[in-house]
Amino acid sequence: MSIKIDDSVVVENSANNVIYGDVIKIINNRVTIQYYAPYYMPQHCGGKVVVDIEDVRKLLAV
Repeated sequence: MSIKIDDSVVVENSANNVIYGDVIKIINNRVTIQYYAPYYMPQHCGGKVVVDIEDVRKLLAV
């Protein structure tokens, strides 16, 4: 499975927060993801996170 720019992905980070977002950059097996506020926490505005490519899973269309 390859991760590409503009893929929709999910990441579970070390704090066990699940982040859904879109891939905006990939450099040396590090993936930058633009994510958005979850609907149940609208006070959070989202942001960007950089993670190891091994922690990223592609969301599959159903």
